Amino acid sequence: MLLRELFYRPALVAEGGNLELPGGHQAQHIDLKVHDRNFIVPLLNNLLHSINGQFAATYKVDLWDKTLLQSQKFLSGSSLHFFNTSGIDDQTFVAKKPRVGDIDTMVNKDLRDKLAEFLVSVQNKKIGPATFLGYKPGNEQFTSLWEFHNPPIKIQIDFEFVEFALPKQEPTDWARFSHSSSWEDLQSGVKGVFHKYLIQSLVSLSKKEFLLRKLVGRGKARAEQDVPTTDNMLAFAVSSKEGGGLRAKYEPALDDNGKPIVIDGLDVMRALPASGYEQNIENMFSILFGHRFSPEKIAKMSPNFWSFTGLSSILASELSEEERATVARSFTMRLFGSHAQGLYKGDPKRDAEEKTVALDKLYQVLNVPPLEDLDQLKQDYFAAYKVADTDTSE
Repeated sequence: MLLRELFYRPALVAEGGNLELPGGHQAQHIDLKVHDRNFIVPLLNNLLHSINGQFAATYKVDLWDKTLLQSQKFLSGSSLHFFNTSGIDDQTFVAKKPRVGDIDTMVNKDLRDKLAEFLVSVQNKKIGPATFLGYKPGNEQFTSLWEFHNPPIKIQIDFEFVEFALPKQEPTDWARFSHSSSWEDLQSGVKGVFHKYLIQSLVSLSKKEFLLRKLVGRGKARAEQDVPTTDNMLAFAVSSKEGGGLRAKYEPALDDNGKPIVIDGLDVMRALPASGYEQNIENMFSILFGHRFSPEKIAKMSPNFWSFTGLSSILASELSEEERATVARSFTMRLFGSHAQGLYKGDPKRDAEEKTVALDKLYQVLNVPPLEDLDQLKQDYFAAYKVADTDTSE
């Protein structure tokens, strides 16, 4: 079976509360030591219900189904836990997360055009307890800004466009997984984005040497050549035109008899387009772990796949020392390597603190030493600190 048949990118957005709009409007973090959580969450709930009600009145369809609003499964990242005031008490939540950057919501991607039209129509108008100040569109989400008067604060709400499952009218398992941030991780000080970085780092175990068959040159001199290449055979992304997942990056080049070509012991491969993503969580990890586990064991381990803490514990117990070192180095480079992006605009200190917590925890759980060049990597990274609007690397 070809790799193409086995598989059905992460757009990692700079962390919340960064939105700036014309007129000097800028999103503010919710400081829970100033704003009581049991006051601010009902206020935000009021706003979300009001947005939904006015949207439904305009288009005769809910932005979020009433049952979904009740279950709160449309909330993603740490927002799901922030709103869970009955399951997580204020003291516990604030001790682990004293400030909230923005409110993350998931919206059926089929409603994108309607939502854009709706937001334009309510510009500078009051909806429920807040006035809508404007939004910025992106490939995968709309970032909006809402001004409250009691308390006086401007809060960013992100509308993330994902696949919804029918007939329940709620985000698919993959949508929830790719936008998740586990409470277990938050209690350890590890943000949800690092869970996705860890999965990308696990992909590094698929790296191999091969000959990449591609067209080189120009005009009449343009011809196929086999170029020595070392790369991951797999790619993982939390978003893409197809919604993200796990995919094969290459497929074998075939001879005239339909057999894979091997030259001097190296497979000859062709690059595949960024499509055909696997989004079933258990299937994805079966592929990532190289089919070393039975389907029954994968199913048993499945709950641990949803968190950095759970996944790192699996890696610690199931990977060899060499494999653990490979994953740790890949993870380190995603945080502080030459192509790494900052999480917070203008706040490298916070970026350093949060990345260091995740990195230290991974080194500890995997029982591997820090990279010898870690200090230099950090120095170079912060000397050129930058934040991208989106990170589309796989």
